[in-house]
Amino acid sequence: MPNTFKLSTLLYVTAMVVAPFILMPLSDMMRLNLNHLGLAIFTTPVLGFLAYRSFRKGNLTAAVPAPTETAPVARAAPTGFGRSWIIAGAAILAVVLTGYGVRTGYLFVPGVSAPPIEGAYRDAAGSKIEFLGDGTMVITTSQSTETGRWSRLDATRVRIEPGSMSLLAQVCGYRFTSRAAFTLDNCDFRAALTRL
Repeated sequence: MPNTFKLSTLLYVTAMVVAPFILMPLSDMMRLNLNHLGLAIFTTPVLGFLAYRSFRKGNLTAAVPAPTETAPVARAAPTGFGRSWIIAGAAILAVVLTGYGVRTGYLFVPGVSAPPIEGAYRDAAGSKIEFLGDGTMVITTSQSTETGRWSRLDATRVRIEPGSMSLLAQVCGYRFTSRAAFTLDNCDFRAALTRL
């Protein structure tokens, strides 16, 4: 019956409320780290659409007359409930890909993205700084090459241990203003770096 609450409508509304809480542990396991609000923003429209469709039309598609023996059998385009699942699947795939892109920094969103620090950079003076994945830091200037250690403490701080250089180990603030622009500040190693 159209325009009435059905069991399927109630199930979709319930799923719309609880889905973010269920998906949060899965998000952490997939290293997307989407928070409750982010998951709600993406799951609510999809499940809301399915709830509205169930309320308006129900889950049963209109009866289709059986084809006669002489009529050719053609593959029908997805309609009704099948089309809803295709839309929901495409929306979920888009959410996962967007979340992965933002989390890894490939899709840069200021204040949200976390591009990997690992890589080679150049500062304004022409010195090259390379952060290796094993925690080694290599600084190459026109006069010498020095090695040290680095480690990421959290989303805004990095510890730099210069090794043989005369400076002491320090905790620096860092931030990305784009995927290629990396800034160290609040320490003696302050610099604006550009990824090579």
